[in-house]
Amino acid sequence: MNKRKVVVISLLGLLLLSLSLDSNAWGPRARQALATMAIQMIQSDFPYTFRPTGSAGVGYEKEALQGASRSWEEIAEFYSFENETGVISAIVSEIQLLRDIRQFGPTSYFAYRLGVLSAIVSELMIPYGYAWTEEEKQIQTLMNKDIDANLEKFSYNVFETRRTFIVDVKKYFIERRPYFDENKRIIYNDYRRGKGFNGLLAKAGQDYFARTVRAIADVWYTVLRPQDDGVWSSPPSDRRRAWYFVKEIEFLLNSKKNQFQADRVLENFMKLTVNPPEAINRIGDAYFNFNTPDSKNKAVQLWRQAYSQAVGDIRASIGQKLAKYYFNEGIANFTRANQPGGREEDLNNALYNFQQALEFDRENPEISYKIQETYQEIKERTEYRNMLVAIISQAEKTQEEAEKYRLAGDYGNAILTYRIAVSLYNSVDDRFKDLEENAKSGLRRVKKSISDVINEVLDRASDAIDQGDQHAESNRFEEAIASYSKVDSIVSVIPDDENPALTQQKQNIIELAKRKIEETKVKKVRYEQALQEQARIQQQGGRPAIPAPAAPRQ
Repeated sequence: MNKRKVVVISLLGLLLLSLSLDSNAWGPRARQALATMAIQMIQSDFPYTFRPTGSAGVGYEKEALQGASRSWEEIAEFYSFENETGVISAIVSEIQLLRDIRQFGPTSYFAYRLGVLSAIVSELMIPYGYAWTEEEKQIQTLMNKDIDANLEKFSYNVFETRRTFIVDVKKYFIERRPYFDENKRIIYNDYRRGKGFNGLLAKAGQDYFARTVRAIADVWYTVLRPQDDGVWSSPPSDRRRAWYFVKEIEFLLNSKKNQFQADRVLENFMKLTVNPPEAINRIGDAYFNFNTPDSKNKAVQLWRQAYSQAVGDIRASIGQKLAKYYFNEGIANFTRANQPGGREEDLNNALYNFQQALEFDRENPEISYKIQETYQEIKERTEYRNMLVAIISQAEKTQEEAEKYRLAGDYGNAILTYRIAVSLYNSVDDRFKDLEENAKSGLRRVKKSISDVINEVLDRASDAIDQGDQHAESNRFEEAIASYSKVDSIVSVIPDDENPALTQQKQNIIELAKRKIEETKVKKVRYEQALQEQARIQQQGGRPAIPAPAAPRQ
C-alpha cells in the first residue's frame, strides 16, 4: 500500500546561506534547496543516512548541502560532462559506486557525495542545466541569475507517493522530461526577445522544482535501497573504489580536519586489490598538506610506496617531491646541529636525509655539496667534541687534586686548584647539550667546594681569635697577640673576587683581629703599670707584696 505524505517547504526558509553564482541553471542556493527537500522526502525511509546516531545526534545534512553546492565539478576528473550521454553515464556510475560504498556505513563524505549526485541530477532536469555551446552557456548564465533572484517565490507543495527504484537511468530521465526540448526552445526565444524569466520560466519554474526534487529523491532511493533487483548487482572496480577513498581522505583532511577518520579510510584503501600509484600519491599530498609531524611522516611513506610502483612522469614527479622533502629535512638538521643545544644525532640525521634526497634526485649538485659539507662538519664536530671531553676530564682531575690539598689542610693550594677547575669547566660552551650539562654540574660542585673551604678557613681564623682571647684572659699578652696576628695570614688565601658575602666575612674577621691586637696591647701596658705600682708601694711601706691586679676585662 502506498504511503502518502505532504511536503510543503519554502525555499526562503530553507536557505540562509548566500553563495556566488556558477555556470549552471540551478545556482548553488537553488541546488541546496533541492537537496534539502529531497532529504525530507527520503528521511523516513532511510533515517540513518543523514542522522546515523538518531534524530538527536550529529547529522550530515550540512555535508550533503555542501556537495550539492559544488555540483559536478567535484568529480569532473573521473567522468565526461561534455554531452548528455556523458552525464547519464556519470549518474549510472555514481549510483553503482555509492550502492557499493554503503557497506562502510553512513559517513560525512558519503552524504557529501550524495549531495554532489543531487547536483548532477538537478542540472539534468532543467533546460540549459548543462550547456554544450557558447550560445547555450550565455542562456544558462542568464537563467542562473534570474532563478537566484526569484528563488524566494518558489515552494514545494506536492502529494508524494512511494519512491521509484530506477532500473534504466536513461529511460527514467527521458520519461521525467517530456517537456525538455520544447521548453528549451521556448526559453531560448524568451531570452532572445527580452522576456527572460518573465516568459516560460516564471510559469514552469515551480514544476521544474517539483520534478527535480522527485528525481533527486528517486536517485538517492536507488542508491540507498538494499535490494538491487538484479540491475545493480555488478560491483564497481577496485580502481573506482580507490579513487572514491582518495576523495574521501582529501575531504576529511582538507574540510573536516579529521586525521583519525582519514586514517580509517586509508586502511580500507590499502585493503583493495588495486592501489594505483597516482591515487597513493594524491593521498600522500593530502596528508603532507595537513601539516602535522605524524601526517607528514605518513605522507612520505605513501610517496615512497607510490614511487616504487609508478613509471614515467608520475614517478619523476614523486621523486622530486621526496628529494625536496628530504633535502629540507637535512637542512633543518644541519642548521640545528650548529645552534646552541644541538643534539649529537643532528648531523647524522642531516647526512641521512641528504643521502635520501640524492637517491631521488641524483643530478642535483646542491645535494652532493651538502653531503660533502656535512661529512666535513661531522669530522670537525667530532674533533671539537673530543676536545671538550678532554677539558671536562682535566677539570675533574684538577678537582680531585684540590680535594687532596684540602684534606691536607693546605687551603691556599686547594682554593687555587679549585679555581683552575672552574676555569676549565667555564671553557665548555653550549654546542653540545650533554657536555654543557656535565660541565655545569661539575662547576656547581667545585664552587660549593670552594665555599666550604673558605668557611673552613674562616673557622680556623675564628679559632685563632678564640685562642688569643684565652691567652689574654691568662695575662699571656704576647701569646694572645701572636694568635690574633695569625688571622691575617690564615684568611689571606681567600680570594677577594670569589664570593661577596664570604669576602665581607674575611674583611670583618681581619678587622676584629686587628682590634683585638690593639686592645691586648693596651691591656698589656696597663697590666705592667699595675705591677710596677704594686712594687713601688711594697718598697715604701715594707709590707708584704700583694697579688698583682688582674688585667682589665674586655
